[in-house]
Amino acid sequence: YDVPTGCRKLRIPMPMGIAFEEIQDGTGAVVVGFTENSAGAKMGVKVGETLVACSATSLKAGKEGAFSNTGYGGRPFDNWSVVMFPCTDSPFEQILAALRSNNPRWGIKEISLILQPPASKL
Repeated sequence: YDVPTGCRKLRIPMPMGIAFEEIQDGTGAVVVGFTENSAGAKMGVKVGETLVACSATSLKAGKEGAFSNTGYGGRPFDNWSVVMFPCTDSPFEQILAALRSNNPRWGIKEISLILQPPASKL
């Protein structure tokens, strides 16, 4: 995923402690605040920045009906990949689901965000 001109990409440890709000009509997301001493604030995220994209965990299909590796109880433990989810015109609920998909049980300890400053336009 290419970072658009005027935007920046950050890898933020979880929990991020960033509050997002929908931009308009239930689509897009903008930073509106932080929890106290949050990782997001420490990494330089600013209130008013627009979320252009975020990392999301996507489950993959098995290989010929079987998974290449299985964990406890035969459940797959490596049947996932991290992708960048475009947020600009996506429904707010899908953005939140993409952010939540970065689950520590998959060994994910940080989330990638592409942010656009409030003054710039794509």
